[in-house]
Amino acid sequence: MKNLLIAAVAVLLMNSAAFAQDDTKQAHKDMKKEAKAMKKEAKKEGNDMKADSAKAMKKMHKSMKNS
Repeated sequence: MKNLLIAAVAVLLMNSAAFAQDDTKQAHKDMKKEAKAMKKEAKKEGNDMKADSAKAMKKMHKSMKNS
């Protein structure tokens, strides 16, 4: 009975970790899309400073993803 309870808790913890990982992955995806849209908009406007900022944001996203 004790082993069954431990196994049930382990499964519950693994599921919650998987959901947290999915949320993180979605946040990274949203950040990447936002940076891409920002860069495109900046290029359209001819705003180099904003384009550089978007590029830096995209680079930060990439470094967060790899770590």
